[in-house]
Amino acid sequence: MRLELPRDPTFVGGVWYSTSASSWYPAHHHEELEVKLVVRGTTRYAVGSETLELVAGTLLFLPPQLEHDLLETSPELGMWVLSFRLALVESVQARSGVTLLTGGPVAVRLSTSLCRSLSSQAADAHCAATAADQNPCMASWLEAAANCQRVAPRQSAQPVAPLPLHPAVRRTLAAIEGSEDDESLAALAGDCSLSPARLSRLFKEHVGLSLVQYKNHRRVQRFIRLFGNGEQQTMLASALSAGFGSYPQFHRAFRQVVGYAPQEHLQRVRLGIVEPAAQGEVAKRRR
Repeated sequence: MRLELPRDPTFVGGVWYSTSASSWYPAHHHEELEVKLVVRGTTRYAVGSETLELVAGTLLFLPPQLEHDLLETSPELGMWVLSFRLALVESVQARSGVTLLTGGPVAVRLSTSLCRSLSSQAADAHCAATAADQNPCMASWLEAAANCQRVAPRQSAQPVAPLPLHPAVRRTLAAIEGSEDDESLAALAGDCSLSPARLSRLFKEHVGLSLVQYKNHRRVQRFIRLFGNGEQQTMLASALSAGFGSYPQFHRAFRQVVGYAPQEHLQRVRLGIVEPAAQGEVAKRRR
């Protein structure tokens, strides 16, 4: 199945944050170059004839037309997925001297500092709402990723230690994921004996998203599962049940998280392009 980039042609690419709670896509390929950056946790993909396990700190390049299928995710997965139109890829190749449009997947293992630097740049692109703001971020990110492919070692099959997660970030994630209540930043920081500003910086550095963005990501995924195929309840009822305070707030968050409007999501569900179930749950069912 070909999965199209949902942005309009003025955008040179798209950027998404993926977790085990994200909705699942069947086996697919793209017309664009796709690059995955695992920030935390692990995931496993069938890519062409290969099976690849991606650990935190992995940067994976998937050339156009290469079929890939999610097989498994760890509960704590946090991963950036970026897609780039070919005109930009060819331009970056010419400037960097790195061949990005290869015939097969290329996985490299990054240092903690490189991984977090690329993650921060991806977050900047993710926040950009217009092509004028996002396109320079996407070009800069791909150039940095191409340079990593040149200098970083290819990922080894040997087990590697996970990237360190700050204890305060681990505690905050557990608090967020263990409750449906929207605990404030001040309360979360107080539980960790940190200032709100310090906790915010640490959270974004280690997780990839800000606390607000991460909470919105969870709410959107909750909405997707509650709404299903749209036959049981309205979008508004599902959005309110998922924790959003209003439809405009939900609509803005949904577009940022998935890259297109809620109504287009419903069309994709009914066409079988996306399944409104968590990646982690689908992976469990398939094992």
